[in-house]
Parts: sequence; C-alpha cells; structure tokens
Amino acid sequence: MKADTDRAVADLAAAHDRLAAALYAVDVHPAQALLRGVELRGATARLWSGVDVARLWAGFVAIRAVLDRLRDLTGRSRDADAARIFAAPVPVDPVDGPRGLPSLPPVAFVAELERQCAATVDVLDRIGAARAALTERLIELDTALEAAVAAHHRLGADHTPTTGPLQQRLQQVYAQAVPDPLTVDEAAWSALREELTRTVRQLSELAALRTALPARLTRLDMLLDALAAAEQRAHRAHDAAVAKIADPGLPETTDAHGRWQAAVADLVRATDALDLAGWPALDRRITALDRDLTAAVTAAEDRVAAATGLLDRREELRGRLEAYRAKAVRLDRVEEHDLTERYRAARDLLWAAPCDLRAATRAVFAYQQALSGAAEGSAT
Repeated sequence: MKADTDRAVADLAAAHDRLAAALYAVDVHPAQALLRGVELRGATARLWSGVDVARLWAGFVAIRAVLDRLRDLTGRSRDADAARIFAAPVPVDPVDGPRGLPSLPPVAFVAELERQCAATVDVLDRIGAARAALTERLIELDTALEAAVAAHHRLGADHTPTTGPLQQRLQQVYAQAVPDPLTVDEAAWSALREELTRTVRQLSELAALRTALPARLTRLDMLLDALAAAEQRAHRAHDAAVAKIADPGLPETTDAHGRWQAAVADLVRATDALDLAGWPALDRRITALDRDLTAAVTAAEDRVAAATGLLDRREELRGRLEAYRAKAVRLDRVEEHDLTERYRAARDLLWAAPCDLRAATRAVFAYQQALSGAAEGSAT
C-alpha cells in the first residue's frame, strides 16, 4: 500500500503547486491594482462580492498543512493514517479561519479552490476589460479635448471657456463610471463625445476661416478694383453711345464702387476686434459681400457690353452697306438711280451723329433688298 500512499501524496502535492500558481495569477492580475482604493458599485460590486481572495489563501494554507502532515507520517501506521487524512475534511481554524471554505477532503478541497481561483480570474478579466474600455474612452475624449485646445490656439483665443466645462464633464462621467465599469452610462459618454466632436469641428472650421481670411480680403480688394475699372469703362461706353447713337435706350450709369468700398472697409475694421463667437457671422458677411461685388462687376460689364454693342452694330451696318455697294459695282449697277438714292439714304443715317440706328438698319436692309431683287430680276 506504500506505493498507493506515495502516489496519492504526490498527486496532492501537484494539486497544491497548481493552486499556488493559480493564486499567484490572481494576486498579480492587472485588475487587482485597478480595484485598490475603489468603492465598487452596481453590477461590478455584485460581481466582485462573490470573490474572497483572502479565503482562497487561507484554504491554500490549510491544504499545505495537510500536505505537511502527510509528508511527516512514518512507521507502520503511515498508510492507515494517510487514509484517514485523505478521507476527512480539511481542518480549518474555527476561530481565526475565514468562513466559506468548503468542508471537503483534501483532493476535493483543492479542486474546489482551483475552481474558485479560475472563477476569480474570470471576474478579474471582466472587470479589467471593462476598465480598459473605460480608459480607452477617456483617452479618446482627452485627445478630442487636446484638439479643441489646439484649435483655440490657432484662433488665438482662450480655450478655457469652451474646454473647461467639457473637461469637468469628462472627469465627472469618468469618475461615475470607475466604481462600476460594467454598467457604463452610454448616453452620457455619447453626448459628451458628440459635443466634443462638434466643438472640434466648429473650431477647426473657424481656424480654417481665419487662415483663409487674408486671401478672401485680397479677393474683395481685387473685386473692388475690377468694379472701379468696369464702371469707368461703362461710363465711357455710355457717353460714347449717347453721343453717337440716337435714343440708345441705355440704363443710367451707376457709381457703386464707393458704396462697396465702404462696406469692405467696414468689414476689415470688424476683423480687428473679432471674438471667437463672431467668426461665423464674419464668414457669412464675407460670402455675401463677395457674391454682391461679383454681381456688381458683372452688371457693370453688362452695361459696357450694351453700350459698345450699339456702336458695334453701327460699324457692322456700315460694313454691310459698303459690301453691298461693292457688289453693285461688280454688277455694274452702282449708278442706278434707285440704288443710288437708297445707298445715300442709308449712308446719311449711318454717318450722322447721333445715328438713328433703327432707321439705319431699315435703310441698309432696303438697299440690300433692292440690290438682291434687281439682281434676281435680271437673272430671270
């Protein structure tokens, strides 16, 4: 029987060593450090309430004492004494020993402690994973806060009024989640994340507006110059058309440059004392001013085109009349009385100042019709 006793003691010693390794894994588990000094609440507290590491160590001490007793057995009664020890529940100090240890023989006792160690590691894994996810959220939102601070710096503004309350809310949400990482207030985290994301986006957009401001103001100056030049051309073209074309039907010229110049100067003054809240309104003002100035330049150019178009029309009619006369010369009909009279009437109208463009158009058309009709009659 000695061999059976030796094998049983060796098996118990191996179980003892496994239990020692399992308890070491519990002791060095990263979640243990996270739990120190934290008063757990909610689902996390309920889960952790079933864990008693001190009780597990007390059980380890108890089984080690049993193993030592078994190893100290000698003499003829060794096998019988060992059998009694293996059959009896593991003794636990009824006064100082922790409550809740199983009343089981050594082999079953160690197996139960190993099971409890594995369950404890599982609990620690769950709590540790929840705390790690919580820390990741904190890092994510801290990074967003840093981005908000950086955006403020790009704007040259104090970030405290914006980021201070957000930082305080983040600390409160995190502090509330630490005691119970298994039950996270998703609504609070989502609301804070959305607000931070929105804040960073808005600040980044404002920073981009500020960066683009010099170029946008330069464009407004260029539009002012273009408007001044277009209005000068419009004045000259209008005066020329009025002098050379009878009843041109042109709209009166305008001088909008001075008004728009004052508007741009007022906007530039507004940028000098602009606070953070004023940037969106400034962006809208610049956009509207750019649009209106562009429209004013287009309108001035349209007035130039309308006035010069009348003079161009007169030159076109003059060219047509001379081309038709050249054709009459080729046909040897230039001296015909009707054609001569029609040519003279059209030429007088076209070279008169001011020119009656409507009458001249009809006269050139009449000359052309007379020449074409006569030519067709001759061919017939």
